[in-house]
Amino acid sequence: MFEDLNTWFDNNLLKLNFDKTQYMEFKTKKHFSHNMEVQHNLNYITNTSVTKFLGLIIDDTLTWNQHILQLTKKMTTACYALRFVKHSLPLQTLKIIYHAYVHSIMCYGIIFWGTSTEANKVSVLQKKTIRIMNNKRPKRLL
Repeated sequence: MFEDLNTWFDNNLLKLNFDKTQYMEFKTKKHFSHNMEVQHNLNYITNTSVTKFLGLIIDDTLTWNQHILQLTKKMTTACYALRFVKHSLPLQTLKIIYHAYVHSIMCYGIIFWGTSTEANKVSVLQKKTIRIMNNKRPKRLL
């Protein structure tokens, strides 16, 4: 199949950049990978376990842990920014900032990563951000 792909590239005057090209072997958590080598004209393509594709960080077991970790870092930064400016801006402006910096990155690709076991961390940060905007404290359980 790889030879057919390279033939198609050659026929369409395209060239595969072997320095930037990687492949990913999807597997279950219990599956051990076998070392498969992909090459063309002595150029090797490396295997990777994590890659970024269209803004989503995908790992080879589709757990979405790396993507959610990156997402929570961005949301934490936005949370800090909102906490810093909440006393000098009206609520309407804070809502605009929330939708631009938190809601937009949180919703992107949620159809893929939203069922992950780590997705709860995103929900907790979203609630924290909304409490900051509204000057509310978290509810304490007795």
